[in-house]
Amino acid sequence: MTTVANNAEWLQAFKAELAEDDGDSSDHFDHLRRQAIDALKSEPLPFRTMERWRYTPVDALFKLPLNIAITGAANDIEHSDLFNPEVDAYRFVVSNGHALFLGNAADLPEGVTFTTMHKGMQENQTLASRYAGTAMRHQGAENTVTASPVQKDSKLFQYLNQSATPDGVFIHVAEGIQLEKPVEIVFVKTGDQADLLQSHNLVVLEKNAAMTLIEKHVDEKTSRSFCNNQSELIIDDHASMKHYYLQQQETSSWHRDGIHRIQAADSQYQGWFGCCGSQWCRLEMNAFFTGENALSEVQGIQLAMHGQVNDIHLDMHHDEPNCHSEQHFRGLVAEKSKIVFDGNITVSQDAQKTIAHLSDNNLMLTRNAEVDAKPQLEIYADDVQCSHGTSIGELDEQQVFYLRSRGISEERARRLLSIGYVSEIIEKIELDAFRHEMQELLERQLQASGAKGALGVIE
Repeated sequence: MTTVANNAEWLQAFKAELAEDDGDSSDHFDHLRRQAIDALKSEPLPFRTMERWRYTPVDALFKLPLNIAITGAANDIEHSDLFNPEVDAYRFVVSNGHALFLGNAADLPEGVTFTTMHKGMQENQTLASRYAGTAMRHQGAENTVTASPVQKDSKLFQYLNQSATPDGVFIHVAEGIQLEKPVEIVFVKTGDQADLLQSHNLVVLEKNAAMTLIEKHVDEKTSRSFCNNQSELIIDDHASMKHYYLQQQETSSWHRDGIHRIQAADSQYQGWFGCCGSQWCRLEMNAFFTGENALSEVQGIQLAMHGQVNDIHLDMHHDEPNCHSEQHFRGLVAEKSKIVFDGNITVSQDAQKTIAHLSDNNLMLTRNAEVDAKPQLEIYADDVQCSHGTSIGELDEQQVFYLRSRGISEERARRLLSIGYVSEIIEKIELDAFRHEMQELLERQLQASGAKGALGVIE
């Protein structure tokens, strides 16, 4: 443990910079930052002895030669190729941690604010003090240290992000406004340096508001980097959000994303997640119901080939009665890669009439891959409908043989069956353009893996 900590030169350099910053601002964002700086000083590095990091290798991340002083701006690059041409959307780009709204604020409906996180915190102090940090305070209320001296988790990456006051996207939709066009945000890494990139995003939907959010993470060039992002989604009474998330960075990059969501009474959230890129990817989703009759539906795909690590941690907190959540994921893994799925549903004593279901199913395309799946239920109420389950399997060789007997090559047969395995998730994606993008990405990655032998005969 000590060796890893000593080798984390970029982390030590980051902490040293924080120590030299007096930070005389009195705004709410800076108050959150000061709290994070204090917490970061004593927060331990994540280790495999911690339950939440038991299956996730992290040592190599702290040995990366990362540059922590990032320069440049979002308008330094050409943006047009980053977005889906099939979608008519309001557009943001976050380049190397610097955010830019590409539209005209004058064209927005009255009561809608699209801006950068830095400007949003400065120009909307009332909103900032009311909402910024809210979702993460809910997470902080959890006691991650048991009565024993064994620590279950490390929030080092969350504090690392908060202490840096990174830029990002600030979206506020006032009461009763339902956006007809989706909002598309592309996070892109440019340049050849090995950089530490961070962003902090806040999306607030007031009562009876509605919006569709498309979020993509890509790389312009192949270079080592570590992207450490935080997003807060606040969905008020009777508000609704549809969220499409795609992570397809280059396999030389490392990626960690924390998405913290709060849903009030009668709110609805639908999320589709595609985690298909990076050498090392960890997606942490924390969701809290704060009012009755809320609905959450989350579905996703994990894809890991050729030594990748793809890790999803999901925590769904049912603290109010009559709420409903569905969480369903499927994964494809091959060639010394690893998929980790740690999903937990907690139903408090007062959350009667809860309906909650969790499933995670994975297909191992080669036997030198690894899947660690741990779906869990913690139920303290007695009138609930809850279930959880997981499966890990291989392609059916009889199905492969049948397709080959019809003149289809073995590699293509395996690819078709693999795509069919996750098509149940893809076909439920409501936004046509995003569904097509996911289908094409999956086809390309499996075809490339097949060419490299990842879809060969299992021995």
